[in-house]
Amino acid sequence: MRMIEKSLVEHFWLGPAVWTVLYLLDYALTIHGARLKRACPQDRYRIEGSYELTPYYQPDVDSLHRFSWRLFLMIPVGWSILGMTWVLTVRGGSFPEVYLAFLGAMVLVELPIFGRHFMTSSFYRDMALPGAAKGSIEISRWVIYRRSAVEFFSFSALFLAVFILEQDWLFLGGALKCLATAIRHRFTARRLKDNKLLLNVGEGPAGKPAPASGGTDGQAAGP
Repeated sequence: MRMIEKSLVEHFWLGPAVWTVLYLLDYALTIHGARLKRACPQDRYRIEGSYELTPYYQPDVDSLHRFSWRLFLMIPVGWSILGMTWVLTVRGGSFPEVYLAFLGAMVLVELPIFGRHFMTSSFYRDMALPGAAKGSIEISRWVIYRRSAVEFFSFSALFLAVFILEQDWLFLGGALKCLATAIRHRFTARRLKDNKLLLNVGEGPAGKPAPASGGTDGQAAGP
């Protein structure tokens, strides 16, 4: 077991402390990005829906709340999950790899999220500059979730490769968490896309209600 892994296993508080710092920083960067998105001229570039992809945090992010009770309620939940896992697998058993995988799932999933924060913040700052874009574009919500799924799939593959090469259980946890998030976002994108197709069919051309006809909605909502 490497020195870092040994320290995380022997000193329980260290893992949750690292996760808490990353979790708070993630929220701060989210609020910063949401402010930049709101300042971006909507006649140039607009994304449908909230800046935040997780529904649980959307009310606070949409209101640009620096302090979030939702956020601080989740911190003891995270500590409890890690604490119970540590007690069962380290103190009460001989499976520290399981604890490291749980910790990796909670910590390493922040890496693609931080990368996205930095890229989107830079993008919105550029878009606010005069002459940055010509014309206008609106991105549908399902496209954002699909792009997010691709990012998480990519990091899942990267973390899995590191685990195979290094046998580092932190990266196995990160790979599984990123994979689960990618699948969830992929299904959300599919659902939103199908709903939008149904809505467009229901409106008909020029936004007018379409005449009833057998099978039309079913074909639009199909794969």
